[in-house]
Amino acid sequence: MEYSLVFDPDRCCGCCGCVNACRAWRGGSRRRMALIWLDAQEAPSPRHLALSCRHCVDPACLAVCPGNAISKAEDGTVTVNEEACLGCQACAEACPFVVPRFHEQSGVMEKCDLCIGLRQDGIVPPCAATCPTGALRPEAVGPEAKRAQEQRLLALLKERHGPAFPMR
Repeated sequence: MEYSLVFDPDRCCGCCGCVNACRAWRGGSRRRMALIWLDAQEAPSPRHLALSCRHCVDPACLAVCPGNAISKAEDGTVTVNEEACLGCQACAEACPFVVPRFHEQSGVMEKCDLCIGLRQDGIVPPCAATCPTGALRPEAVGPEAKRAQEQRLLALLKERHGPAFPMR
């Protein structure tokens, strides 16, 4: 089992509470909100997507990091060691969700680490704690369920942006 922030786009109301909570707690841009319109012949359908690191089963970012700054813990948490980060942005290029962001001031990449320090103290990450609809919730999930979550979100993004998503 791996720890994950499960995201249900059908429950997300787009309030940006998760984004604001993350910025207040961690600063930077580890989480963002996107509004997409799914194509429908008669009535386009809006979806709000809370985008942050998916802590993938097989993280593409980890595989391409030349500085070995990205690691995956046994609990599934994928983290960036800022001291080892070269700031090359290869992880952002490899990420199917275009999640890692370059932090101009520090010169290194940043991404969600599931608020690992808080979790170790038994505290729910602020992004999930502030979600009024329960669209974002912490859960222990198996690799198959985690892959299914990754594929569902990627399918939504590809439906909106086309099969070439992510567009670089």
